[in-house]
Amino acid sequence: MDDLLNEFLTETAESIDVVDVELVKLEQDPNNKEVLDNIFRLVHTIKGTCGFLGLPRLESVAHSSENVLGKFRDGELEVSEHAVTVILESLDRIKEILAGLEATEEEPEGDDSELIGRLDAIAEGALAQQPDPEPDTIEGEIVDPGLGRPLKPGEVSLAELEAAFENAPGPEELAEPDMPTSEPAAASASQEGGLFDRIGGEDTLAVAAHLIAQRLETDEKLAKFFAGTTVEQRKGRFMGLMLALFKDDLDAADNVGRQLVTVAGFADANFDQLLTLIKSVLEECQVNGDTCDEAVMTFELVREAVVTAAKAIAKAETNKAGTSQGAQQQSGAREQKKVTQSIRVSVDLLEDLMNMVSELVLTRNQLLQITRNMENSELGVPLQRLSQCTTELQENVMKTRMQPIGNAWAKLPRIVRDLTVELDKKIDLDMRGADTELDRQVLELIKDPLTHMVRNSADHGIETPAERMAAGKPENGTIILNAYHEGGHIIIEIKDDGRGISAAKLSNKILEKGLATQAELSDMSDAQIQKFIFHPGFSTAEKITSVSGRGVGMDVVRSNIEKIGGTIDMNSVEGKGSTFQIKIPLTLAIVAGLIVKAEEERYAIPQISVLELVRASQNSEHKIETIKDTPVLRLRNRLLPLVYLNEILGFMTRDEIDARENVDDFIVVTQVGTFTFGIVVDQVFDTEEIVVKPVAPILKDLEIYSGNTILGDGSVIMILDPNGIASLANSGVGDHEHEEAAAEDLVKRSVGDEKESMLVFRAGSENPKAVPLALVARLEEVEVDTIELSDGKHMVQYRGALMPLIMAHPEMKFREEGRQPVLVFTDREYTMGLAVDEILDIVEEELTIKLASNKSGVVGSAIINGKASEVIDVSYYLGLAFADWLRSRDLSEDVAPSAGAKVLLIDDSDFFRNMLRPVLTVAGYRVRAVSSAAAALALMEEGEMFDLIISDIEMPDMNGFDFAKEVKKDSRWSDTALVALSSLATERDINRGHEAGFDDYIAKFDKETLLRSLAQQLKIKGDAA
Repeated sequence: MDDLLNEFLTETAESIDVVDVELVKLEQDPNNKEVLDNIFRLVHTIKGTCGFLGLPRLESVAHSSENVLGKFRDGELEVSEHAVTVILESLDRIKEILAGLEATEEEPEGDDSELIGRLDAIAEGALAQQPDPEPDTIEGEIVDPGLGRPLKPGEVSLAELEAAFENAPGPEELAEPDMPTSEPAAASASQEGGLFDRIGGEDTLAVAAHLIAQRLETDEKLAKFFAGTTVEQRKGRFMGLMLALFKDDLDAADNVGRQLVTVAGFADANFDQLLTLIKSVLEECQVNGDTCDEAVMTFELVREAVVTAAKAIAKAETNKAGTSQGAQQQSGAREQKKVTQSIRVSVDLLEDLMNMVSELVLTRNQLLQITRNMENSELGVPLQRLSQCTTELQENVMKTRMQPIGNAWAKLPRIVRDLTVELDKKIDLDMRGADTELDRQVLELIKDPLTHMVRNSADHGIETPAERMAAGKPENGTIILNAYHEGGHIIIEIKDDGRGISAAKLSNKILEKGLATQAELSDMSDAQIQKFIFHPGFSTAEKITSVSGRGVGMDVVRSNIEKIGGTIDMNSVEGKGSTFQIKIPLTLAIVAGLIVKAEEERYAIPQISVLELVRASQNSEHKIETIKDTPVLRLRNRLLPLVYLNEILGFMTRDEIDARENVDDFIVVTQVGTFTFGIVVDQVFDTEEIVVKPVAPILKDLEIYSGNTILGDGSVIMILDPNGIASLANSGVGDHEHEEAAAEDLVKRSVGDEKESMLVFRAGSENPKAVPLALVARLEEVEVDTIELSDGKHMVQYRGALMPLIMAHPEMKFREEGRQPVLVFTDREYTMGLAVDEILDIVEEELTIKLASNKSGVVGSAIINGKASEVIDVSYYLGLAFADWLRSRDLSEDVAPSAGAKVLLIDDSDFFRNMLRPVLTVAGYRVRAVSSAAAALALMEEGEMFDLIISDIEMPDMNGFDFAKEVKKDSRWSDTALVALSSLATERDINRGHEAGFDDYIAKFDKETLLRSLAQQLKIKGDAA
């Protein structure tokens, strides 16, 4: 395909997508001049380019759309739903023509007269909205001198009509057969004798351009912006600009406008000053008032081009000033010009680059594998450097593939807008977190499921205005799209405030389709019944329409999401609305995988699905039991359903597995959505970065595999899919009782008012120590001969970078040989290893902790497994490892616990939530922790009540200040004590916090002041009550 045509197709498609979104905005905010100007400019560019490339059909449709938009812009036509609908139809027609053009490299034939006729009718309908320009008018052809286009008969001034007849050379081709005989003259007048002729033609323009050029030389405010040009240069440019503007050649006008200013700093205010100067010059040239005003207004068409060009000059000068002195001394470098900071790169090129990086990662792994088997190899140091460079290259190439999820949402406002018209509903679409980035491959695969779910919310979820008013809701329904990062996943939430899902109606449908019996339904909860919407062919629509009722629904959505390693979950309350949560991986190309073994074969399990590893044997605390022929593991007072990988793969039968003696089983605890289960394997090796390759077509129907990869030793292994394993294993994993138990357990753990999971270890003495398990990123065993000393600190190579090692006790020493147990803690870009003597256990206990008053690195002591154990303060050790990390202050014993008070903790950082939660639990509070202000407000809507609310300030989507204002406006939580917790605690921040509604404002990590403040706030609220 011709490069010029290819670039045209790409840019036009992008422009159409933008216009789609902007038109919906314009309909909602008709007075937004900036949006309207942007739409007009894009459509005008499309029309002009089509004319240049000789694409008459595209040009005609775009031209008619531009006419209507021109009427909007000039205030001659109000923005209406009907007009926007027809313009959107014209955009769809342009897309169809572009698709044909791309396929055949020729503009497809077609008849657009009906669509163009409707657009023209809308444009001509502007007459009815215009007041009579003068009382003394006659019937005739309307001519808009600024636009130079003939209009239908209407009221015009006699002076204008006489001028049109005087300037008309005679009948022209533009005359339509059904128009009055005066039309040819009027049309010709508007094309050749419009604004250009009424001003006085080239003679007047030449004088005006000369005067403008001279005045600019002495004008106090404007002279500096034209200092780089001579009077003759300025005269030529203004002459060219006015000729182009007054003859309606906007492309040429934009080109000249970009050359007007040669000095940076020219802004909108300066353009207004320039217009004042131009108006005074035209008045000197005896251009009459109305024509003069019209001429000055015409210059507005190039305002954006002039100001944008000035900004480009400023950017170029900044870049030039930022170059080094040595580079400036080179004449060649001085002559180089700064080009734009972005380029268009073929997606195929990026894919090839990603494939090459993937191969490089595999080669790196192979080399590292080789050096592990070689002692004292000279290749060690160079390979470590190669590994680090490979990791950095991989991360940067991955960034080139990352795109904001807003790209997948771009079409949704248009879809929702069309549905509001089709379904006669009023729907607002609220999109949050549109700048959240994920891999373009995942982005492409998630577009269709998202579109389907938004359509579902609009059709099934949101009620009609009458239904909403009857239910006491506002007429306008709301669909909220929210995206954010959590761990290595992207979380996408689709929430509506509609009718929700009726379990009773679903039950009738389930019985009708024979999917379950009445007895089975009686034993199910509403949440279990609602999950039937994911059944193939299931639809709740009462009749088939263009929107719904076809039976191709949520099962397809779930299938597509699971294909990319994601999960989907839902929560619906009848009468209040539904929330769907999609959890998908950031990327599908290179992932961390846990290497395991079944029989003699190795497999990889995506690390992102792994929660923990458990070793079970007959002589250990953890044993595999059998309940109703289903293997389970009793893990921290929970029954965890298990599946044997050997059985799933057909290596062994259940009887053969049960017949084994003195065999240790390794259990990989895995999570799929909200459901947790264990995969029993023969052996666990290590984690490794793996390059995901697609499975062969012959294996594509085996749902337990998501791909394959090549290990460092050259072996090809399969990548297991936990989703597929969960759905394939029918022996209890999909059981409703287990699902319900898992969901209830998830709620209990999130509330955290009873038990806390703790990792118990020894360090420096026989007395056990503990740390909240949620704070621990990984458990590692480090070869002691790889530990180095740098700047007085112990360091170790960890995942391509140096990680500091801190002793958990001052009397500790590293082992002389073998492996040293290490707890790895990660907080954003900071990763630290805490060296311990021995890892003892993971327990779940009701915490009864006595606070430590003056012991560094210790929160307090607790009875765990019947023994007194110190609970360490992770923030203290992070402060030792990194000087720039916020240090923790010691807890004070004079902070009185407030037993039983219920606290809501809001912080977008998993680390901070997990660190503060045990501190608050220690102080006697019952803690509920959420990751965003939106999640907190959702709890308010659900009727949850709290005694205290602790909120971070800097959070995505809604910051703490806005959250406080929302809370104080609502009577349900307006009396609840609000405490701000932030690393930004300047006087200005504190004042702003009090203005927003916070009762107190505490610096992050000042736990002493925080606990004292909470106690004070409870006392104040108690006294007030």
